[in-house]
This record gives sequence, structure tokens and C-alpha cells, in this order.
Amino acid sequence: MNHLAERVKSPDDIFLDHYDEIMARDGRGKALSFLSLPQLDDRIWGLPKKSLVVVGGRPSMGKSTLMLQMAWDFARGGKKVLFITLEMTAEECVERLWSMDQEIDNFWLISGKINKVKDTTCIKDKRDAFYNQLGTAKLTFVENYGKTFAEINDVISSTNKGEYDAVFIDYLQMIKEKTNSKTAIDEYIKDLRSYAIKKNFCAIVGSQINRGSHDQHKIREPEMYELKGSGSIEEHCDVCILVHWPWFYSRDKGIGEKEKYLVKVCKNRRGRSGRFNCKFEPEYFRVSEYPQAPDEGVGRVRKDLD
Repeated sequence: MNHLAERVKSPDDIFLDHYDEIMARDGRGKALSFLSLPQLDDRIWGLPKKSLVVVGGRPSMGKSTLMLQMAWDFARGGKKVLFITLEMTAEECVERLWSMDQEIDNFWLISGKINKVKDTTCIKDKRDAFYNQLGTAKLTFVENYGKTFAEINDVISSTNKGEYDAVFIDYLQMIKEKTNSKTAIDEYIKDLRSYAIKKNFCAIVGSQINRGSHDQHKIREPEMYELKGSGSIEEHCDVCILVHWPWFYSRDKGIGEKEKYLVKVCKNRRGRSGRFNCKFEPEYFRVSEYPQAPDEGVGRVRKDLD
């Protein structure tokens, strides 16, 4: 009975207790900030801790690219970040980060042609600059471990004293199935969100969109209900970000079309959601913004206070 009494609260008491917290937010900044996507960051006010964020998209749409970029943004911002990769190796992730951060065409890295670049001093400078950032960034990689919630618990509690601001899992459909796929994802998602609240971190998971969710003759944007495996993903997530790269399906279009990339915040429990027309730079494994994002299509945007 006493345990229940602690949970039952009057709204006037709640407001008085919480008022100071609301007022203290001014100047505090965001919990987790998208340094490389400032317009998106300001619109949705970064990402909160104690939350579950889903980044979804069809295959080859850049989910891992965006997640890795987010992880690097948070780490460069001084946050403690864990990136669990269930598909790529840790070496692949770091190579992508080097390409992204120092604007090195990934084909040079993949083909080894970086050895034939005439300005070797430039490459060494890029190497040293990136290495120095890695030395200060609080970023940890774990590969091919975290396919069950027990493994997630194990890796978090046994690294960095169990203290993280953000935990990335790339990607959800790689988890081990206890029974059927839907049941496994349901349990994993629920346990992960509860754990994020308990341990005070933001959990960011990648999720595929069903392959059959588009018509080859009419490519359309993905929708949240098409997330692969479970309705529990859209139900329990606090933020859902979907990505779409139309050029992938119609590669005969010019370079101007190739860069067009959609980042769609289709769910945000804290408020702002909407569509953000971005620029995809696959040669650098990077998503960037145009100088000034268009306002049309942004949902629930409220007038700024003076």
C-alpha cells in the first residue's frame, strides 16, 4: 500500500515540484546533440536520455551511416557512447568514421588507392587529426555481441563502469530469436527501453523496413507501420526517424538528384516532428544539410517565444 501511495500524486504538487526543473532548462542545452545536422538538432531539440529511438529504412538507405554519424556527433560532444554493431566489424566502422570526418573518398580506402595520392603530407595530416579526435572521444565499439537482452546487459555493465549517455544497436533484426521473430523483438524492445530509463541513457536502434513496402514503378517514402518484425517498435519507441534515398531506385537521374535525401521524424513524444530535406554524400558515408532547410512539411512547429 505504501509503495502505491508514493506513485499517486496530485497535479498541483507535481507542478510545484517540477516548475524549477522546467525553468532550469534554459541555457542547459540538449542532452544529446546532432553536431553535424544543426537544423534538425534545433527543430527537435536533440535526443533525450531515458528514451528509445528507432532509425528505420529499407536496405541500402543509409541507416548505419546516419547512426554512426550520430554516435560520432555525440562522442565529439563529450558524451559517453557505446556502438554495438551486429553486422559490420569495428574496423569497418572506424574506417567509415575516418572517411566521414576527414572527407576522404571511401573508394580510395576500399581500393587502397589512398597510397597513390600525390600529397602524402595531406593524408598524414588527416590521419593525425582523426587519431587525435579518437583519443579524446568517449566512444566504444562492440562487434557481434548484443543479440539478446542478456548480452546487452552484460556489455553495458562490464564496460565504462556501466555509464553511458547513448547506446547504439545496429541493427534490430539481427537479434537472436527465442521463439518467433515478432515475440523476440517485442521482448527485446520492452526490456531495452526499461533498461535505458533505469540506467539513464538513450537507446538508439536500427530497424529495417519491409522489403515489399514499395512499388517498383512508384517509389514512395517509408512509413512507421512498415517497420519490420513488430508493431511494438512503433508503440514503444519515443522517437522514430525514417530515412529515404530515392536515387537508389532510379540511378539514371543526374547528380543533383543523387544527393537528395529525406530524414523524416515521424514520431517524437516530446513534440516536434517533420520532414527534413537533407543531402546524402555516400562517398563520405555522411548525411549533411542544405544551407537553409525549407519550412514546408514540418509538423507541430510552434511559434518561437520572444
